[in-house]
Amino acid sequence: MRRFVPPVPNRTAVVRFLCAIAVAIGLALTTISAQMPGRNVNMVSGTTFPEGDPFLQRQNEPSIAASTRNPLHLLAGSNDYRTVDIPGLCTIDPITGKCIEPETGDAWLGLFKSRDGGQRWTSTLLPGYPQDQSPAGLESPLKSYQAGADAVVRAGTHGLIYYSGLVFDRVENGKSAVFLSRFIDNNNQEAGDPFAYLGTSLVVSSTGTPFLDKPWMAVDIPRGNSAICSISGDDIISTASDGKRNSSGKSDNSGKGSENSGKGKGKKPKPPAPVGQQIPAGAIYVTYTAFTGEGPTLRSEVMLKRSVDCGATWSPAIRVSNPQDRVNQGTSIAIDPKTGAVFVAYRRFDPDLTDNDDLDAMMVARLPVGGGRFDPPGRAHKFAKLGKHVKRDLDRLFEHRGKEAEDEFERPGTNPQEVSDQVDQFDLGTSGFNFRTNAYPTMAADGNGRIYIAWTQRGFSADTDGNDGARLVITSTRDGRNFAPLRPVEDHDTPGRGHQLMPSMTFAGGKLMIVFYDIRETQALAAAGGVHDRTVSDANKVIRHTIDIRSAMALPADMPDFAPSVQVSEYQMGFNPRSGRIEELQANPPNLPMFQKGTVPFMGDYIDVAAAPAFIPAANGKWIYNTAANGVPPVFHAAWTDNRDVRPPTTRDPVTGKLDWTKYTPAKMSPDQAPRTSLFLPGEPVPECTVNNNNAGSRNQNVYSARITGTGLIAGSPGNTKPLSTELQRGFVVFAQNTDDFTRSFRMTILNQPPGGRASFEQFPLPPFTSAPPAPKIAIEMIVPARSTASRTVYITSTNPDARVDVRVSELVDLTLLPPSTYPTAGELDGGAEAVVMLNPDIENPEI
Repeated sequence: MRRFVPPVPNRTAVVRFLCAIAVAIGLALTTISAQMPGRNVNMVSGTTFPEGDPFLQRQNEPSIAASTRNPLHLLAGSNDYRTVDIPGLCTIDPITGKCIEPETGDAWLGLFKSRDGGQRWTSTLLPGYPQDQSPAGLESPLKSYQAGADAVVRAGTHGLIYYSGLVFDRVENGKSAVFLSRFIDNNNQEAGDPFAYLGTSLVVSSTGTPFLDKPWMAVDIPRGNSAICSISGDDIISTASDGKRNSSGKSDNSGKGSENSGKGKGKKPKPPAPVGQQIPAGAIYVTYTAFTGEGPTLRSEVMLKRSVDCGATWSPAIRVSNPQDRVNQGTSIAIDPKTGAVFVAYRRFDPDLTDNDDLDAMMVARLPVGGGRFDPPGRAHKFAKLGKHVKRDLDRLFEHRGKEAEDEFERPGTNPQEVSDQVDQFDLGTSGFNFRTNAYPTMAADGNGRIYIAWTQRGFSADTDGNDGARLVITSTRDGRNFAPLRPVEDHDTPGRGHQLMPSMTFAGGKLMIVFYDIRETQALAAAGGVHDRTVSDANKVIRHTIDIRSAMALPADMPDFAPSVQVSEYQMGFNPRSGRIEELQANPPNLPMFQKGTVPFMGDYIDVAAAPAFIPAANGKWIYNTAANGVPPVFHAAWTDNRDVRPPTTRDPVTGKLDWTKYTPAKMSPDQAPRTSLFLPGEPVPECTVNNNNAGSRNQNVYSARITGTGLIAGSPGNTKPLSTELQRGFVVFAQNTDDFTRSFRMTILNQPPGGRASFEQFPLPPFTSAPPAPKIAIEMIVPARSTASRTVYITSTNPDARVDVRVSELVDLTLLPPSTYPTAGELDGGAEAVVMLNPDIENPEI
């Protein structure tokens, strides 16, 4: 049932010709309907600790960003349990013996890096985790916290990448904080790690009340008189607030905002090193929920803080939600690229289960340019009121604060189906049979100031059997007060039921991209007679539910019309001796009970999609959002939680005979490894993995990524930044990758010549140039087979060491139908693929 594309040989000339005609007819429609996902890549790599996950533990809630210096360089984060080498993780009340904090999606925060566009990843932990003894970890302000969660990773200009999240103590009324870690892509080596860690600062902290939860983040381009972030040769960052670059590396406001002031107490700051880079700061916005009380007194407010000096210092908190609204949660942020106005969407809940159908709603608030307070929030949609009999435990919205759930629908082994039975929003509480999910918003902004908001909701499905499946719905606004009519992103015609969950959205290259979980092809469907439940529960199921990732694309509009979605998730194929067929050998079952000591499932609260690149350099050293349709065609990167690698435990409950998911055993780090005590809880024995107790892999939840293009073309340069001179011809490798299933033809064209030098696909004599040397070769054609890559070298000299050269890659008519002598005159394919590779894009990039 799922998409499987077997390898195909080169097609005949007639077939290729017909394909070319079909592409030409498609025109603009092709740009949104011909989405081509790449292979699925496990982001959790390595078998040593911490540069790997030797215990085969859990990762979820991924977030991803691409460097603006080289879009092949990616950095990501997630919840990460790789420190946990024992079966259970929770804080036990010494009197009652109960689990005070039943773990779900948190232990610490993973850090993932790729320098080849997500085809390979390295993984480790964010500095400051409890077992971290590195200098960076010991200096981090996160070092005093027990747990971390809720990673959000976003790109800034000049190769800056910001990583925000939540840290807390896993006890009732424990301290908590929202933080920001900073990285920069130095983009100065083709082998090795190009990213440098620039330290961590606390955005906001609390000693216990209020408790902080669910941060989110957005980053703007530098505007106006931006502060300057100076990054020294040894990766120390400081800031100047007057908007002028300096040469000392010291802050121009008496050290205010120096990174050394936020790295720990009692440590002498390092002396500033010579400045290596001076980068204008784009504003960083971080939202979070601050809540107090419980039950009838439960109250939560959405707050925002802003930094204009690369995260060194933060403004006082600005209230986003209305003071009279008691319970709010789940923010998303979008910035108007034209003006810099900030929009925040969030979910407002009805805390008293009243008949006031104005309360449970999706809200949007706008922070005007230069404003110190938000406009009153506008209501994008009001949800249908709850039925009188429906129960909801609002404490489940704040899973990290150390409270034991008391609602009957929250206890493992119960079915929370009635929680969402009578409402149009799609909310599920945690149970032993299904993972938790809430209808939280995602946002994106196009280049014309239009803000898009999407979430999951019932009532928009064409199904008529009464089991109203949840669909993604979308609206748009320009002011946060007036909204376009709500419409579904897609109402598929797959027989039976299905739900769409946890959307994530971005806008780049003139296209709106959304990714989401989808269960239209769940394996539980056939076993249930072709009829889906109103929930995604495995209660009374013969075969477990399975879930997939899909993506859909639209052109900008007040009411965007999405092309049919495509499946992003792909699985290994092979011969199944039981069925005698070639079929999928993997699936992603979301309801495997790997959490709360092996009793409940958890898939996180969000997935992510990012554009590469999100920002591009413009004239005069400025940066702009990559939103224009005629800008740099982006590659989209999706990241999600996946259970395909989980192996069921081998042990069974002696009474029920069911698989016993509580008996986790970590994989041995070496065959001769002796029994040892726990890395996570020193002194606690680690269960030995033996033949009769081989439960290794029963916690092996991973985060996966995949590239998505609108045209099937990916172009780039592994080393796109090198200093130029008139003495040495620098060679830049530029590649064109064809991700489609048939042979295609492309032309690379050098769009500009550097001052005082040349750019050519052929080596050339050094200056002084005369009429004798041939003109630079500025175009070259190539035939690229299916799912293959071709590369060429661009040779450049210039009197300007930082001169930028752009190379355009465009799709041609099928060259295999033409004689080679005519390749240079071959025309471009109407509606064909196109990409732009920028060489030396950032003047502040350090030298190789």
